[in-house]
Amino acid sequence: MILESQSNCCEKQRLDYIDAAKGIGMLAVILGHMGIDKLNIFLFSFHMPLFFILSGLFFRIKDNRIYTSKRAKQLLVPYIFTCVCIIILAVLRVSISQVLYGGGLLESISRSVIKWSVAGLLGSGSRIDYFGINFDFFIGAIWFLLALFWAGLIVNFLLKYKYGSILIIILGGIGLVSARFIWLPFSIQPATVGAVFILIGYELRDKLLYLKNSRVVIVCFCFWLVYLILCYLTDTQLSIASAIFPWWIIDFIGATAATICIVWISDMICRITTITKNFLVWFGRNSLIVLCFHLMELNLFPWGGVKSFIHSLGVPSPLILIIIYIAKIIFVCIAVILVHNIKVLRYVFSLESPKKLN
Repeated sequence: MILESQSNCCEKQRLDYIDAAKGIGMLAVILGHMGIDKLNIFLFSFHMPLFFILSGLFFRIKDNRIYTSKRAKQLLVPYIFTCVCIIILAVLRVSISQVLYGGGLLESISRSVIKWSVAGLLGSGSRIDYFGINFDFFIGAIWFLLALFWAGLIVNFLLKYKYGSILIIILGGIGLVSARFIWLPFSIQPATVGAVFILIGYELRDKLLYLKNSRVVIVCFCFWLVYLILCYLTDTQLSIASAIFPWWIIDFIGATAATICIVWISDMICRITTITKNFLVWFGRNSLIVLCFHLMELNLFPWGGVKSFIHSLGVPSPLILIIIYIAKIIFVCIAVILVHNIKVLRYVFSLESPKKLN
């Protein structure tokens, strides 16, 4: 998802609206985790497929060893950092709770450390039934980092071969089918599906980067609408995290059409507005940081208590959701600013090389 800077103005404009699309995607991810069921059908139709497809836009085949090393630094280091932070914050939360309300402090701390350590090692975004055994917890949103890492490796390895594209699609199908019977750790099955979306972005990169054919966009909007109607009528939704694709190939086409529409909308925003464009571009370029710190607040901040308190003040529920959503966005924005100003964190998120830290 890290986009290389380009020198000329045309390339910069291109990157601006791609980054703005990522910004829209991250706003959708945060909103999608607020548990608004009917809205989630709409959000899930594009937000995670969009990130895989956009990753494919700038995918370049490299030597396997070089690619693995680079992506491990970009994706696995932030993943490990986030897991460690969650464990530390969970221990602090449990300690404060036990001091205030009493109870077995050491037992609670041990249970919390084990819970989040195992969740981080297993790396699932939502499912907990590994090999038919329920673990009762999962790591959450940063499953995407593991899935994107493995998906990139799959694409980089297989595209070197003559029938690599076909093999990637077959592997994605195997991931979907196997997920119905058994769940594997490390987000392996979401990765196989993600690899298909990376391939789609890779194959459509010229068309997605230069959306000049309005008829294509209109067709995509129509198909996205039909796809959404189908999902709402049947109360089903796509979920890469759980490798659930109720309509199989229709889900892939619908998500791809939705991504094309979001990219087009982003391009229009970048052409029409300045303030909105600047925010979305900035938010999109820092989407990795946003995702990691969003997971921290999502898992550890007592939003339930906040909702109850605001509700007790007589604030209507829809307004409460808006207030909390804005608070979440403000939190991750502050986190982004801090990361950019702390050298060690800049290195963790690949914003600065190790040599510059000396």
